[in-house]
Amino acid sequence: MSVGCLVITTNLPHRLDWTCRLLDSIDCANKVSETLNTKVLSIDLQPNVVGCEEALRQRYSPRGWKIVLGECTGERAMLFNIKRGLEHIDDEFLFYCEDHVVIEEIPTEETLYNLWNRFGVNWINYNTHIHQENLLNIPGFVERPGREQRLAYINDEAHWIRADDGDFLVKLPEIWDEYALCFPAAITPRKYFTAMMRHGMENYSGIGIEIGFTRAYDEMQIDYASHPAIFTSPETVDLLPFETFHDLHMRACMRFRNNDPDMLHDSVVPHADMPKEKGKRRSFF
Repeated sequence: MSVGCLVITTNLPHRLDWTCRLLDSIDCANKVSETLNTKVLSIDLQPNVVGCEEALRQRYSPRGWKIVLGECTGERAMLFNIKRGLEHIDDEFLFYCEDHVVIEEIPTEETLYNLWNRFGVNWINYNTHIHQENLLNIPGFVERPGREQRLAYINDEAHWIRADDGDFLVKLPEIWDEYALCFPAAITPRKYFTAMMRHGMENYSGIGIEIGFTRAYDEMQIDYASHPAIFTSPETVDLLPFETFHDLHMRACMRFRNNDPDMLHDSVVPHADMPKEKGKRRSFF
């Protein structure tokens, strides 16, 4: 089996530092796991911007990253950026990542093989989302029911798979919401990822990418006997029971807005850093 990595970003200058942090973290984690066969960075070129693409090319091309450039298309720009990058990856598995996180662990090929062939996992979320929370302190937010049910689910060891390089929480349909599959980082067979994205682009309009992938996963019955799982640090199961969802977020194998206040910056607020065009929703189907 082989695993290809796709990172997407834009050439807006203030994204340079965040993208460098991410790529450096992936390279560091991959030195341990030796998992990645291909590494692609796909950069959306924003109109009328003197961007950071050349700085990224000079720094990361010598380190084995293939740099792919394309003009920002406005509507569905994020999807087209992903599509451009996928054209340069032939590996069986895809490690997909967006540019505003720091990766701490990458599963080994042996772990991925066992998850797929022994335990029926077909999608790995780095995001530890289980329950809709008001992490951005949005006024008027109303929490959904099911908090206690989902906490009890997390604390049931029967829902966990233990591996040498991490513990995996299997997400069965009983706890799914519209973000059963979620980003900013995930691992899955490339053929599944491309099929779900194609299905979404052909059938959906005006819904977020994560919601679209989750809906496609359900409608297409992608490998219906298998399930997604959440990747957490080794020995997470030993710390159960958790009292809050934050306990789970702190065991994620990446640093992101759920577990690190420094990661809650303007770049993770949808469209905050994009040139505004009326009616253009770039991270939507």
